[in-house]
Amino acid sequence: MDSNSGLSTLTSSYQLKSGTRPDGPGGAYDGNFVLDWEYRVGSGTLDAANGRFAVTPEYPRGSYVYVLTPGVLEIPRQFAGILSSSFVRNGPSTPGGLTRPPR
Repeated sequence: MDSNSGLSTLTSSYQLKSGTRPDGPGGAYDGNFVLDWEYRVGSGTLDAANGRFAVTPEYPRGSYVYVLTPGVLEIPRQFAGILSSSFVRNGPSTPGGLTRPPR
């Protein structure tokens, strides 16, 4: 929380499951599929959205940041905080629950 501190290595709290997949593609958990990973609280330095609050010289009051980490080869599908209303789409629903913008 000090903008003058040095860099530190941040680690994901997503860990590769052990054993074999019970269904689907079968085989050992090897990280090739989203469901090969599980979130383990406190096993890394990042939260479930693979992010954290950080203070930098550019943001001395701090800002939430998302981090891409080695090993977990995907962009997290979870977001922290409250979604801005500018991200909400209006219009009729499409199959699958997605919405499309009004015409």
